[in-house]
Amino acid sequence: MVQLPARLLQGHGRLPQVARRARKGDGQAASVGDRSVTMKESRRHRAYLSLPGRIRAAAVVLAVLTSVPWGSALAGGYDELRRGYERYEGSEYQRRNVSVETEEAGAGPAGGGRAAALGELDSVRKLLSSTKQSRRASVLSAVTENGLFTPEPAFWERLGRAGDREAVEALLAGDYGLDRVLAAALRRNPAVKAATESALAALEKYDQVSNLDEILGQYSLFTKELDVRVGRERGKRAVQLDFPFPGMLALKGAIVDQEALIARWELEKAVEDAITETKTAYYELVYLDHAVDITEETLGLLRRLREVINTVYTTGRASLNDVIKIQIEIDVLENDLREYEQRRSTVQVRLNKLLDLSDDFSPPAAVDPGPVMLDYTEAALYELGGGQRSEIKALEAKIARTERAIEMAEKRFYPDYTVGLSLFQNRMSARVGAAAGDFSFPTRPMVRGGAWFGSNDAYIRETRLKYKAMRRTLEELKNDTVSDISRMIFGYENAVRDRALYESKLVPKSRLTIDITETQYITGKVDYMDLISSQQMYLTFSLRLKGAERDMNIHAARLERLVGSAIERRLPEK
Repeated sequence: MVQLPARLLQGHGRLPQVARRARKGDGQAASVGDRSVTMKESRRHRAYLSLPGRIRAAAVVLAVLTSVPWGSALAGGYDELRRGYERYEGSEYQRRNVSVETEEAGAGPAGGGRAAALGELDSVRKLLSSTKQSRRASVLSAVTENGLFTPEPAFWERLGRAGDREAVEALLAGDYGLDRVLAAALRRNPAVKAATESALAALEKYDQVSNLDEILGQYSLFTKELDVRVGRERGKRAVQLDFPFPGMLALKGAIVDQEALIARWELEKAVEDAITETKTAYYELVYLDHAVDITEETLGLLRRLREVINTVYTTGRASLNDVIKIQIEIDVLENDLREYEQRRSTVQVRLNKLLDLSDDFSPPAAVDPGPVMLDYTEAALYELGGGQRSEIKALEAKIARTERAIEMAEKRFYPDYTVGLSLFQNRMSARVGAAAGDFSFPTRPMVRGGAWFGSNDAYIRETRLKYKAMRRTLEELKNDTVSDISRMIFGYENAVRDRALYESKLVPKSRLTIDITETQYITGKVDYMDLISSQQMYLTFSLRLKGAERDMNIHAARLERLVGSAIERRLPEK
């Protein structure tokens, strides 16, 4: 139905009123009927009542109706734009994550299109809720289900029931093996606890994604109005709030999901760091225990040699110089023993802090786990490091978050797909009658400009450059990972060679020379220097053997940390 402008309708409605007033008072209608109508206006309206006046008025109205292209003016290319709108499929991300149904032809903003939009909004909310639950389960299992160490379930439960430090220390005092120490580190390490809380805190952002929109939706329920001038009950929620709202909500949800994923990988990094640092400290503690034992054993041998030298000196076959030198060697070795004991106390304190135990906790001697033998190929380790290292995963998640941020910023600040000038609210009462106002649709191209457009555009350019920098950083991190893996492989294999040399050849032979030179010294076949050099050789080779085993284990732990997976196998104890 063609609707005349309100201005013409209002003017047309006043003609009968003026006519009636003109009939009443013989030219006095302005002063009697309506004070706002002057005598000049009354004479003009009388002219309309005459036959020529009526003919002229009808001709004017007919000319207006025939001169305006009503079909093209009211359509304005709407059908073509409508077809384009129905064919629009959305962005690639929206097609992958949100199932959008286009509004049926003829359905108004309050009809099937809005119901479909609200349905998609609910589906996005449900997707966010289910994603939050799955991420939460992943966070809670990240500590025990890591790639480097899995604690024994029974002891893990005992640690959980232990509670305070004293109870945990009592558990470890009975058995201070590596597996128990690692389990206690995962249960009590402050960095692991902090990363766990941060990961759980990141999950609360899921509920914040749609919080504001839910509040606005609840508010709209209380602002429903019954507009009797138009028809059925209808709210004031604009169609602009429904399209393309689910897509924007999905983008915000994707950003939050990547932030939760980043926190998850940061938690995995904290767990792997705690395991690696605990192993390193434990292996150092085992080495120092062996160093103390070897030094004490060597001190016992030197004290026995001192008695032999004193006996030989009384017979005149040894000089006083030999007696003094052997005492010097004993004093030096006693000082080395005190140094090893002090280093052991320092490492023990560091290990206690990794387990969040008391500073003065002094457990029994650490149990030697034996040397670690790795089963690997270099190519496999390089591949594992490039795909499993937690730092790489976290950086990839940050890059994905930046991609979503750029997409959302472009959607917010740049012109987006729109149904154009035909997008308006169906409120006839707002455009006709005494309450007529401005049209609800825009009268100029819908381009987001304004004073802040330059700042927003600069922000998008800045974010794009940061995205490129992060991609370069990812490449550098992968290259550094390969380099670090190669360096750890060299250190590990070098320690394996040293251990094999000292264990099979040097240590047994040096121990044999002690007995031989001691007998020959008594008989006078060798001098003091040969005797003392055999003692020093045995001490040095014994310490290097244990040092090689320590280096093997430490390099193996760091190599596993780089690749994010356990690749060790223990040699059987002899």
